[in-house]
Amino acid sequence: MSAKKLSAFFGILMVLSLILSGCATPAAPGVPQVVTQIVEKEVKVVETQVVETVKEVEKEVQVVVTPTPLPAEKVVRINLGSYPDIIDPQKSSFVNEIAHLQLIYEGLTKLDKDLNTVPGAAEWAYNDDLTQLTFTQF
Repeated sequence: MSAKKLSAFFGILMVLSLILSGCATPAAPGVPQVVTQIVEKEVKVVETQVVETVKEVEKEVQVVVTPTPLPAEKVVRINLGSYPDIIDPQKSSFVNEIAHLQLIYEGLTKLDKDLNTVPGAAEWAYNDDLTQLTFTQF
């Protein structure tokens, strides 16, 4: 038998087993049993009352304030693969140069988590007829 025929055989076998398990008769519901007992004597129950008292006591506790330690210096290490050929933003054109520049400089605009354009290093305003865009740095 080839592997293709063998896998088809096992596939059909699995499908048939699922169909047969679905056709099984459901288990019969349990029949409730009624238990009858005869009480021969009655016992008198004596009730006891429990009384709880709550006392509030004031206690003075001195709290010692310990200063929180300063967080350790955080270091970010980024592997960009190679050194940039030039760091001038006006002359950069390769991917490794642009990746370095994005870490150094902030653009006039940036994208938020929903990919909407939001102010980065500047705010913008349009004129009345929407033909000019004016950026104002913070």
